Amino acid sequence: MEAPPFFDTETDATTGITYYIIPRGTSLFRGDIPPVQARPLEHISGPVFFGQTAAGVLRYGIPFEFVTNSEIRLLALDKSMQQIYINAENEEDETLIDGEPANIVIPSILKTNYAYDSGIRNSANAADTTLANYICKRFLGYATDFMTTDANGKFHREIVICDKNSVNFVKKITDVNGKTVNEAAIIAKHRKRKTDEAEADARKKAKIENRPTYTSSKTVGMKLSFGDFGDSDEEGGGKSRKRTKSHKKQMRNKRRKTHKKGKPKNATHKRK
Repeated sequence: MEAPPFFDTETDATTGITYYIIPRGTSLFRGDIPPVQARPLEHISGPVFFGQTAAGVLRYGIPFEFVTNSEIRLLALDKSMQQIYINAENEEDETLIDGEPANIVIPSILKTNYAYDSGIRNSANAADTTLANYICKRFLGYATDFMTTDANGKFHREIVICDKNSVNFVKKITDVNGKTVNEAAIIAKHRKRKTDEAEADARKKAKIENRPTYTSSKTVGMKLSFGDFGDSDEEGGGKSRKRTKSHKKQMRNKRRKTHKKGKPKNATHKRK
């Protein structure tokens, strides 16, 4: 099915930043497994991710339809990537993101996850949320048209709105492109993904906790090394070497005692 046209754009002559203009009354869709289906955005406190079509959001959960209640100017991230990258590099805000300055974290995300330089969109929940939170401090949200993924795939159109009150809930979608939405299968798949993610996180955490540090390894090595040459009796260790050294010293002392020393010669010159 052919994709509908995306939104009109407008560029700010002063900043060079381009915006997508989302008209009032525009339908947007979100895939989710909300705690209360009658209020699907109630559990969300930050930026809200939407798609342009119901089919495009099925991978994320049960599709819900919303409508914008006013015109929204969203950052056209795909068309303003370079300017946003430059702005982030020159960021003077001292607020840290995961313990690092924003002028390091945000450019890295734009490169790794949002196709800056590489041209490849690599979506990751943590990175996407971090960037959305950063953008929402400066804009009303952002949008991107189709973007290329690995192996020449296509990442769906994405709309992120900072204030969930900018949209009104319309309905839960029960039919997409003539096919009934299988809620049970979607929920089961969602639960399995969450379980797999939790197990992966647990394995990663356990691996980090059980990993020996280089410091402790070196310390153990040093103790063994000193013990071999000083305190240990195992496998011909240090004490036998100490006894050997002591025996040689005793023999030298014995020879010195049995050897007669000659008298020192008198001086052959007079002191002036």
